[in-house]
Amino acid sequence: MMFLVSRLVELLAHLSKQPPEVIGIDPTTGDIFSIPGMHPLSHRDLFSRDSSIFLANASYLLETQQPYAEVIGMAHSSKLAIYRLGKALLCCAVYLEWLDVCDDRIQDFRNILIQLVAQIDTVAPISWASVPGASEVLPDNGNLPMAPSAADFPSVAMRDAPTAPIYLNTAFAELVDEATNDIPGDCGPEHLRQVFLAMRAQSSVLWIFNALVNTIEYRSGISTVDGFPTEVHLALTGACNIACTFCSYTHQIFERCFVSLAQVAHLDFLGYLMSLRLSSGLGEPTLDPHLPQIIEWLAHTYPHLGLNLFTNGITLGKNDLLNALIGRVRWINVSLNAATSSTWRDLCGQDLFARVCENLRTLHDCKRKHGVLFPIAHASMVLTKRNLSELPRMPALCRSLGIDRFTGFPFAAFNAQTKDGDADTFHLACANYDVIYAKTIREAQEHRVSVEIPLPERATQIAFGLELRAFYDFAGIESHHNPLALLVDNLNYKREGSAACPALWQTASISATAKTHAAGSGKHFLYPCLGPLGSLDLSRQTRFNFPDALEFLHLWNNPIYVKLRQAQHHPGGQVTVCDVCRCKDSRDPSNFAELSRLVVEWMAHNGIPTTG
Repeated sequence: MMFLVSRLVELLAHLSKQPPEVIGIDPTTGDIFSIPGMHPLSHRDLFSRDSSIFLANASYLLETQQPYAEVIGMAHSSKLAIYRLGKALLCCAVYLEWLDVCDDRIQDFRNILIQLVAQIDTVAPISWASVPGASEVLPDNGNLPMAPSAADFPSVAMRDAPTAPIYLNTAFAELVDEATNDIPGDCGPEHLRQVFLAMRAQSSVLWIFNALVNTIEYRSGISTVDGFPTEVHLALTGACNIACTFCSYTHQIFERCFVSLAQVAHLDFLGYLMSLRLSSGLGEPTLDPHLPQIIEWLAHTYPHLGLNLFTNGITLGKNDLLNALIGRVRWINVSLNAATSSTWRDLCGQDLFARVCENLRTLHDCKRKHGVLFPIAHASMVLTKRNLSELPRMPALCRSLGIDRFTGFPFAAFNAQTKDGDADTFHLACANYDVIYAKTIREAQEHRVSVEIPLPERATQIAFGLELRAFYDFAGIESHHNPLALLVDNLNYKREGSAACPALWQTASISATAKTHAAGSGKHFLYPCLGPLGSLDLSRQTRFNFPDALEFLHLWNNPIYVKLRQAQHHPGGQVTVCDVCRCKDSRDPSNFAELSRLVVEWMAHNGIPTTG
């Protein structure tokens, strides 16, 4: 416990000019006490060093946006300033002058402290409008902590994130209750891993402790793991309603088989996850007739779980689906792929661009009607020779459709039988990309759309087989991918070799099986990454039959995955294709021949067939 407290003090010390102090707060009474020592304190004791104080909980210190100066500045004039996400209080600044106005202010202060340490089922949120003199700090986007697309919503509700205060406060309370204060401040990664595993076995917020275990195992290079991945991508179907030119999907290779609610309900390991993507591979999730029921069941059963999905948007407008999405799914990504109907038709083979745009407008209107932030709408574009010139027009289109985040993926055809082959790849069509890039960034900033696109040629960087993309959070919506990692990233990890591919520890991707796979159709299997090994046919070796937690952990430690994890921290021949992929762009046609040869060699060595 004290190790984590010390880490939080380090994080706060980066913001404040004075060494932070740690206090304990009773979540039911608002009484305060010293840590360590557990000595009772009066509320005015907090002002012994200064006439003002800044109070923050652990969730605030893990947030991407930390408006410390803004909160302090507002409190200087109003004497009480708060910062919250939805109904959850993250921090506040208080002047003794505010507290001394009258005796009733002590109870008001107690209520504020109770909100700051609120846990699961401990206290109902309060109306901040009823707190005398309270001023609220709003983020840079000029609204509540939300996307610009919701700026004109009359009211907004938002779903708690997996690291919301009620969850993280509960985790810390459980650590205190289990008397884990004997953890030394300089303990090693393995000692902490065992503590977190023990806590996970009995916690009501088991995903918090699982994420900590997962991070330690990844950073330590443990190949046979006890931690579940923090994220799962699950294909609800292999079928799609279009066949884009840049995609290897054809209607002939997949049957119209759909995941049922009963199958999802059997996945009891979902309670260990931080997020679940209801799409993976080539299929279109909105074709699954069970999707609305699946979303509603997941949101009710696992309220902490961050749900999301990728879709082409063609059937997004179904009323039952929209009603299920609203307020339950954290974000959806719609594959726009073009700024004009003619280009969309050229890429996708049908004239449905107007329908996709109308579906997005309907989604936005439904969110406004119900007063909810989620799902935040994202959009993406597979960058090819045919649509690259339209890239600068995408931010304006996104803003008009209520989309707050846009991603441009460079098209590649490595080991994939796409309709156009390699000739349409981004790398062979980007002679004027630097100019296109600069204009796109300007447009994104003007329309306040967060944008992630490939870097200009002179700034290209490669990591784990993929070209790094520039990201500008003009919408102010981004959060840390794995905020809990901040709590254990300063341990004395003893790693060998270069950085490891995080997907092999953190993300389980589950694809639908095609007719061309060795195991036939109607099943699912794990695949390791989006790089060269994503072309492997593992339908027999890593068959996914909707297992329970114990069975899934056994599958997650399949010999193939164990070998791949071992190779990440011991490069130099164990898995040569991973060694090469780590520093070469797997989407660049000039690297295809070498990577294809290495994939074939590794498959032959491990007895794995390739797909057609």
